[in-house]
Amino acid sequence: MLSDLSVARVGKHTEKNHGVVPPTPQPDRGTGKDLDGCLRWGLACNAVHFMDVLAWWSGERPLDIDTEALDPEWLPAKRKGFLEVFGSMSVVYTEGSRLTLTADHDAAPIEIKVDVGGLVWLISDSEKMARRSDGLELPGRVDLQSEMSAGLVDLILATSTCSLPTLADSVEIHRLLLRGLRAHLIRSGGSGNHVPIT
Repeated sequence: MLSDLSVARVGKHTEKNHGVVPPTPQPDRGTGKDLDGCLRWGLACNAVHFMDVLAWWSGERPLDIDTEALDPEWLPAKRKGFLEVFGSMSVVYTEGSRLTLTADHDAAPIEIKVDVGGLVWLISDSEKMARRSDGLELPGRVDLQSEMSAGLVDLILATSTCSLPTLADSVEIHRLLLRGLRAHLIRSGGSGNHVPIT
C-alpha cells in the first residue's frame, strides 16, 4: 500500500498539501502563459493520468473520489469551450492508498510527494530529480509520448500487449473521475449534462 501520493502545483511555500516543497518557475511551453511566464497546471484535465499512475504503481483500483475541496468557480481552460477548476481533490484506492491533487491560481511546476513505508520521495519534474527523505537522490526524466510511441507500437505488434492500461481499466478510472467532477460541477451551479474538460 502506498500511504500517500500528492501532486501539487502550488506557487507559494505553504504547508498546504502535506508540506510539498516550494516549486521553482519553468518556462512557458505554449499558449496559456501566466504573468510570470509559467503555465497553469490543469487539475481536471490531468487528474486521470495521476489516477492511472497510482493504480499502476500500487496495483490497486481507485474506489472513491472526494471533490469537496475544489473551488466552486469553474474557469475557462486554455482550449476554447472547455473548463478548468482549482483547489484540491483526493482519490482513495482499494487497499487504502490515497492520491491528493492540488492546484492553486499561481503558476508553478508540478511537485510530487510519495510517502511509502515511512520514506518520503519528493519528485520534481522541472529539476528532473527525485529526492528521498534519507538523502538518496535519483536524476531522471519522463519521456515524451512522441519518444515512446514507436517502441510501444513495436511491442504491441510483436507481443499483442504492452504496459499501457487496458481499455477496461482506463474506462473505470475515467468514469470515477467524471462522476466526481460532474457532482462538483452541479454543486457549483452547472447543468451536469456533460463535463467540459479536455
